Amino acid sequence: MKKITFHLVLAVLMAACNSSTNSNAGTDQTEESSPLPGEIQVAVMDVTGMHCEACEKTITEVLNGIEGVEAAKASLELEQAKVKFEPAIVSTEDLKAALEEKGYGVGNIEIIEVKEQDAGGSK
Repeated sequence: MKKITFHLVLAVLMAACNSSTNSNAGTDQTEESSPLPGEIQVAVMDVTGMHCEACEKTITEVLNGIEGVEAAKASLELEQAKVKFEPAIVSTEDLKAALEEKGYGVGNIEIIEVKEQDAGGSK
């Protein structure tokens, strides 16, 4: 009886482990798709550590100073930053790293818009 219980518990644990690994594998593949040249994305980033208007201004300036960012605006009230950028030049991980380097935290990053760049180019 102990052997059957042991094998049953082992089988359940292995199934649960495989299930969580497979669900993460699909997510990683989606996020790593290559951006098209000239593609523009708009992301909303949850930002922690903003306490005042100076923080809001700093975050906006940091993001706008990154090559590949067309426009960025932080909101103290929403605790978010909205960034329009070229993913062929800069990634959301780069944006996150720039803010973390200044002492801010970045939570969820959601891509809310993807479009082709206008014929006139950026900036």
